[in-house]
Amino acid sequence: MVFSAIVLAIDMKKIWFTFCLLLACIDSTSAASDMEVESALADAARVMNFSISQQPPNVYPRLVSFVAGPGRQVIMTLAHQSLASEWSTEMKEEARNKLLVGYCTGANFAYFRDESVIAKYVTLDRVGALISSFSYEVKNCEK
Repeated sequence: MVFSAIVLAIDMKKIWFTFCLLLACIDSTSAASDMEVESALADAARVMNFSISQQPPNVYPRLVSFVAGPGRQVIMTLAHQSLASEWSTEMKEEARNKLLVGYCTGANFAYFRDESVIAKYVTLDRVGALISSFSYEVKNCEK
């Protein structure tokens, strides 16, 4: 099983493009207040969850929810077709590292880094069992 599929290769390009457009409209030239960031993340969650609902059924891996908050945090839940028991420690570590690189270097996450937004990824298997859970924030990128 190759982790690269979980990096949301499905129809996520459209979803991430929508997300990037939404966040690009937010002025991040100066530090935003907590209320402004929370509002922007709530707007992003509405757009992302609508986009998620437009995904074709039974395509894996897939983003199944995007939750804003509490505070400067988003929680993205991914579903994978394999069972949690099929994921080795090495596979989970590879997943963690790839998601960290995406958070630290990806244009999609520039707003998150600029505004110190924590991104939490929860990956579930096909029956809803937890495969992994990782959180990233800008200080993780400074290593």
